[in-house]
Amino acid sequence: MVVNEVTPPKRKQWTNPIEFSLTLVAFGFPRKLDIIDVSTNQIICRLKNVSDRHRLQNDANFTILNSTSNEWISGRIIRPISFLGAKYFIKWDKYNILMKTKFGSFLTTTFEYENHSSILAKSKKRISSLFGTAKYDLQIFSNDLPDIIYFIGVVIKDLDTTFRPNG
Repeated sequence: MVVNEVTPPKRKQWTNPIEFSLTLVAFGFPRKLDIIDVSTNQIICRLKNVSDRHRLQNDANFTILNSTSNEWISGRIIRPISFLGAKYFIKWDKYNILMKTKFGSFLTTTFEYENHSSILAKSKKRISSLFGTAKYDLQIFSNDLPDIIYFIGVVIKDLDTTFRPNG
């Protein structure tokens, strides 16, 4: 099932879509999500504890496959309570990234280091997504992190706002 389309930055040409495979449990809310590279049919990322409607804080654990070493590297996304826009903290390897959507600008999300203001990436939900399949444009301005980190952020935010209407 293809849930989201992400347009990669001009620095890379992506020829294959990224596919999202959901595992559903109680009441149909996703608990595990695999991100698959369609060209190789290989799982490149796995998210766990993706959504829990009954908690005020949304945490998700994930692992990313390092294609060079063939090792899985763990990380975590934390969504603290926020009343003025949405904030997420992505902890992965030695990196701490802040993903935020400003109040009143629910379509645009920026990624930056937690203690700096320079923007690493920006995603924007297409207006047409409000009435159909979710589609995003993703601009990546830094090579510091693997692109999949930004894909994870987009997926988590999309799931969080889909399953948490006030999110």
